[in-house]
Amino acid sequence: MSFQSRLLIKDEIVKTLENDNECKRIAICGMGGVGKTTLVKEIVTIVKANNLFDEIVMTVVSQSPDLSKMQGDIAGGIGLDELDRYNNVKTRASKLLKKLMDIKRILIILDDVSSDQLDLELIGLPSRDQNPGCKILLTSRNKEVCYRLGCQMKDIFVLTLLSKNEAWDLFKEMAGNLVDNPEINPVAQEIAQECGQLPLAIVIVAKALGDKEHKYIWEDALEQLKISSFPEMKRNVYSRIELSYNLLENEEAKRCLLLCCLFPEDYDISIEYLLRYGVGLGLFKGVPTLLSARHRVHSLVDKLKRCFLLLDSHREESIKMHDVVRDVVMSIAREKHGYTVCCDKEMKEWQNEDTWRCNNAVSIFAKEDEEIPNGLECPKLKLLQLHLPKTSIQYSFFLGMRQLMVASFLNLPNLSLPSSVQALHNLHTLCLDYYKLEDISVICSPTLKSLEILSIAYSKIKELPKQIKVLGNLKLLDLTGCNGLIRIPSGVLASLSRLEELYVRSRSFKWEYWNSEHSVNENNASLMELKSLSPSLRVLEIAIKKAELFPGDLIFEKLEKFWVYIGEAEYWALHPRIGYVAPNCLKVQEFIDSDQYQYSCKVNVGINQLINKSEFLELSLLRSKKFIYKEGGLPYLKDLFLSFCYQLEYLVDASDWKGPTCTPFPQLSSLKLRSHENLKEICRHGHVPDRTPCQCFVNLRTVGIWDCGTLRSVFTLMQVPSLGQLERLQIYECDKIEFIVSAKSSELDKEASCAIEFPNLVRLILFSLPRLIGFVEDVDHGGQSKTKVRTSDTHELVSESMPILSTDIGLLTLTYFHWFPRLDYLDVSSCDSIEVLFDFGGAEVVDDQAPYQKTLFPLLKEINVTLMNNLKHVWRINTNFAHKIQGFHNLTSLYISECHSLKYVFTTSVARLLTQLEKLKIEDCNMMETVVEEDGLLQNKEAAVIVMLPKLSYFKLERLPILWSIFPDHYHFRLLELKFFRLHNCPKLKTSSSEIQSVAKKVDVPSNTITSNKTPSKEECSQGFLRPTMACLVSKRKNKGTSDELDDRVNEEPKFSSSDTACCRISCHHLEELVVDRCDSCDAIFELAEKSDPSRPMFDCLKKISLSTLPNLISIWKTCTNGIIPQGFVGFLKLRELKITKCNNLESVLSPSMAKSLRQLQVLQVCDCQNMVDIVTKEDEKSIDEKKIIFHKLHQLELVDLPNLKSFHPGSTYDFELSYCESITIAKCPKIETFSNGRVSTPKLKKVQKTEDSSSDNLYMAFTGDLNSTIQQTYSLKNKVIREGNQGEVQASVGVSVPPPFARESMQLSETLVASTSNPEIHIPPPSSDDAEMQLTSTSSGTTPSIPATASTLTSADINYHEGENK
Repeated sequence: MSFQSRLLIKDEIVKTLENDNECKRIAICGMGGVGKTTLVKEIVTIVKANNLFDEIVMTVVSQSPDLSKMQGDIAGGIGLDELDRYNNVKTRASKLLKKLMDIKRILIILDDVSSDQLDLELIGLPSRDQNPGCKILLTSRNKEVCYRLGCQMKDIFVLTLLSKNEAWDLFKEMAGNLVDNPEINPVAQEIAQECGQLPLAIVIVAKALGDKEHKYIWEDALEQLKISSFPEMKRNVYSRIELSYNLLENEEAKRCLLLCCLFPEDYDISIEYLLRYGVGLGLFKGVPTLLSARHRVHSLVDKLKRCFLLLDSHREESIKMHDVVRDVVMSIAREKHGYTVCCDKEMKEWQNEDTWRCNNAVSIFAKEDEEIPNGLECPKLKLLQLHLPKTSIQYSFFLGMRQLMVASFLNLPNLSLPSSVQALHNLHTLCLDYYKLEDISVICSPTLKSLEILSIAYSKIKELPKQIKVLGNLKLLDLTGCNGLIRIPSGVLASLSRLEELYVRSRSFKWEYWNSEHSVNENNASLMELKSLSPSLRVLEIAIKKAELFPGDLIFEKLEKFWVYIGEAEYWALHPRIGYVAPNCLKVQEFIDSDQYQYSCKVNVGINQLINKSEFLELSLLRSKKFIYKEGGLPYLKDLFLSFCYQLEYLVDASDWKGPTCTPFPQLSSLKLRSHENLKEICRHGHVPDRTPCQCFVNLRTVGIWDCGTLRSVFTLMQVPSLGQLERLQIYECDKIEFIVSAKSSELDKEASCAIEFPNLVRLILFSLPRLIGFVEDVDHGGQSKTKVRTSDTHELVSESMPILSTDIGLLTLTYFHWFPRLDYLDVSSCDSIEVLFDFGGAEVVDDQAPYQKTLFPLLKEINVTLMNNLKHVWRINTNFAHKIQGFHNLTSLYISECHSLKYVFTTSVARLLTQLEKLKIEDCNMMETVVEEDGLLQNKEAAVIVMLPKLSYFKLERLPILWSIFPDHYHFRLLELKFFRLHNCPKLKTSSSEIQSVAKKVDVPSNTITSNKTPSKEECSQGFLRPTMACLVSKRKNKGTSDELDDRVNEEPKFSSSDTACCRISCHHLEELVVDRCDSCDAIFELAEKSDPSRPMFDCLKKISLSTLPNLISIWKTCTNGIIPQGFVGFLKLRELKITKCNNLESVLSPSMAKSLRQLQVLQVCDCQNMVDIVTKEDEKSIDEKKIIFHKLHQLELVDLPNLKSFHPGSTYDFELSYCESITIAKCPKIETFSNGRVSTPKLKKVQKTEDSSSDNLYMAFTGDLNSTIQQTYSLKNKVIREGNQGEVQASVGVSVPPPFARESMQLSETLVASTSNPEIHIPPPSSDDAEMQLTSTSSGTTPSIPATASTLTSADINYHEGENK
């Protein structure tokens, strides 16, 4: 079974094997059971079929390689039988190598390579240089093994888990049809989820259950999987995972993995917890500091991920554990290391005293209130982790845990810790994160002097106790997110002399000022206290309100990691630190004038030190004309964000620099500038002939600029060569920008030597740049292009003095197209001066016979163009050049919105290039006349020209008031993958047959097309949107129209007569959803051909049709045979939903012939159609061959607000069976007379709803078991009431007054109406607004009810019509 997640990898490996110049060693990696060997076998099948190798041999390596066996396997595959004569491994290797050297093309597969000590040469395999035709493909569970065996990173293919849909598909295939059983299906889906998307586990479990018909067997299997005791899984899956664990040579990696199983399934495990628990347990040897231990843990995690025992998480600095891996590791931890983990479903286990007495580690995660035993004896317990948000800990809980080294209490409700915590003399790590405690004074005891890590992050603590000084060995204090903290007594921090890491990120805490004598206030701590920690402090996070709180001479001797925020909490709290290895960060938001700023940087040594070491630097409200630049630059700075620096004119001013070229920001990768109203240039430099300009941004990858009102350009032409790494460029709301790249006259002499391009630019966003007139300023101010672009070594595309053929302003002109070889995403919005996006307009090829060989925008995938009021062309192409273009072939998405000067999107020449276009969305373009414009290149307009849009799957047109057509005539557009098509509010879009087009000669039509053998008359032609080939989506503008003779469905010879027409033809066999809304000119949707091939059903993938607000729609399925579906017609076989709303000229929905073909229809809704008379119309009895219409899967039928509806079907010829329908809604249909004059079978009907208001007390009515007679009798009673009405009134929901004299007749009618109900109850409802709504509810049938002989039995269940109707 092929899966999408495997196909790409398989294709890439096959391509690598096909290429003789590619690598010689390829690896497939993944966790045990992920399908590596299966994939290899599929690859072997492909390469054999393609005859890529002369020989293909395979051997299994396994954990302990048997070299003799491996040599024998390979020798047997290549016919080297004589190898069996030799016993010496080296001799066998020599003989094998000699034989392999004689084979030109051979593929050797080494399966399940576990050891990196494997010597390929000792086996006898050729080295890379000995036999170029020998390729080795290996599989392994460890990436490191692959690296050590000579595989490069690009040649290692990682096989991941299946997607959830793929996993379920595989489970269904392996288990068989039993999973479709309604009772078994929900259990089967849970079992599939328990297999964790691991292919081997899915196959084993599904095959084991495939023949088990009883639900209890499946439920038992589910319970076994949940407790990891499913026998087949243990034998075949768990053993592989355990082997991967055993192969870990690093004992620290094993212990680290064991810690991961302390958390629940699918949990995002913070790596920081692994560090803190590991340090507390003393797992890491040879690490002098916590920071070095953190580096060790991250290194171990990476190793475990390379072995596929851990997985990446979406959360920063977190990992996940696959459920199957967790089961195996937890089994090892339980049996060999004394671990117990209880997570909700295993809660009873931890209440057993033996669990505590015998274990080294206990972890409990519970959501509900659980009672914790008190006074437990835990002589071996070293680690305890509790996550009990609703459970309080008793005061004596810790007395029996004197060996405890790590205690982690997460999210507990206690306001304080029990005093027994002081008994934990060996405690090294205490984590109280998200604990609701407010007081931690109990831990300030000399008995806890061994404590090294104390984390109170995100707790409700208000004050750090002064007694915490006694914790003299404390190395880490974490107060992150303690936003209720208001006091740290002065002197407390200074007393913690061994502190290595301090985290004080609190919105509420205020550091005290320090004065020139360095005295401190007695109330709160000041930053001067940190000076005493300088010899040991390596990690710091603090938030202060003002820079003056920072002592000028505060120097941190050993500080390596820091996050310092200066300013109001609202400023820095938006993007706080995430994780504990995040880049060094300094954020400053404060009004500082130029002098103060220089003082801060030169005199305040502490801040200066932070600036020098910052990797992320954010400055706001700076009062300086230029950003600080010192000698040596900022060597570590990677991310710079400046905002609201109103006096800033230059980021770097190098105009007066002398000496050699300098690089002020050698590592800067991200630059963001916001709201600098006086910014003139980013980098200002003078022109010095003998010196290369300043290389400011050699590693810059992202540039974002917002609201810089005086900036006229972003870069200069001289700076472009240094921007080779730029990947993202985003510019927003800069009113005066005219060019992205400007070319000054002083730079013209340098242009020839500049390698001008943005080779790595991937994303370009230009938003609200009203004066932008081009990406690059024309270097020749005379209006002529000076740059030459060549199609090859001998053909020039643009001449040196080529005149511009149009005055339209183009954003990207052909001269500069080659600048963007990797552009992937382009978004242009609100750039009102731009008239052309891609301008080929002036291009002319010197040699007309040579095509333009350079591929344009080869990687561009997405284009968004919005709010471009003056845009006239997306692509403007010279007609003589159109057929020579190559490019845009990877474009997948095109979105156009609110471009009110745009008349079309692209021409037919451009359409031919868009072979990968998947999504096309156009909306709110007031002047849009057509989507695709004919480019004038078609010479023979009597022949159809094929244009492929083979990948287009999503097509949406909305609010295009003058759109006449979508595609031009004389073209055959093949939309073979179209799945969703929506037309909304395109009132002019139509097809008129008022004019017959030019005569066409016999046309060569592709083998999958068909043409009708006659030309329809005007009366036969429809303004329908969709014929079999969607041809009626096309029209001539103004007075011209089209007719359709093409059906792209069957293989027939075209039969054009002299009167045939050549028009646009559109193939869309994979359409899944069609939405047509507010298209006033539409009078039909589908026009059906006279002949159809049953082997090629029409619209056989269409699942949903939604038609809304089509005032002139008179037919959904238009035929040339008076509504009768053509003989042999097959189509719409997968249609599941048909919804029709506000189509006021539509009188019916289906013909009986069409109704028969809708075998998969599940939902039929018809609402608010004023002229709707019948749902299924009558049909000529001569054409009737089958007198029963069965809606096999219809389960939802809604008929609402149809004032003229008389019946579902007016004839008596057909019987209807709604075999699956359980609910029907008939509301506001006052004229309904009957469901059908034939018999109606509704075996599963349980209720019929008569109102859309689900809160109504009168929502349902009793149903006798016969839908037809119920409606008929209701209608006759209404007429009788109208004819003989008197004074007394019996209120019914139809709003008709029933006088007392008819109470007896009403009672008798009610008896007939509910005949065959066993125990009916009918009550008079109060008058309601649901007068015209009818609802029927089925009950058991078989006996005639007794009805009280009173008029009160006549209810809205009996009569249900609009009040006042026909009064």
